[in-house]
Amino acid sequence: MAMVKSAIRSCLINSDPSTHSLEHVTTSLNRVLDQVSEPDMFATYACLRIHPSRDVEYALAGHLPILHYQAATRELIELDNASLPLGIDPGEAFPSRRLTASPGDLLIVLTDGLTEVMDDGRNQLGLSELKSLIRSLADRRLPDIYDELIAAVRAYGAQNDDQSLLLARIL
Repeated sequence: MAMVKSAIRSCLINSDPSTHSLEHVTTSLNRVLDQVSEPDMFATYACLRIHPSRDVEYALAGHLPILHYQAATRELIELDNASLPLGIDPGEAFPSRRLTASPGDLLIVLTDGLTEVMDDGRNQLGLSELKSLIRSLADRRLPDIYDELIAAVRAYGAQNDDQSLLLARIL
């Protein structure tokens, strides 16, 4: 992770600010990681940029989908990923996409350490179970949503991988 953070900073410092689209940053990051990492090393990646206009730019690389809860319709949409993880193919394209969010919408980024938790029977919790829980909690305050999600994961099974969760509410 330290290598990824350093490479992102390097990509941003050494480029023209007008080219700071997430597509450009992610593609540059991939090229850097390909050059400095071991052959069997890679990183999954999810990135969001939320503009004051409520336009959201996002890019993914081998990561679980970003979840977009639309407050007006109470629908939970997966912002899918079609790209490989970073550091696998230096020629891989990492297109960024955009959406327009509305007040009250929620964006959720989570790592597979949350979805792949196993119970005593070796059954994974899974993304669909977390999505159901998110739908039921979406109108609550962000700290409450966070606490409830983490508590549910911990109650399901032991942590075996990194568990990261980012929640962003559109105002």
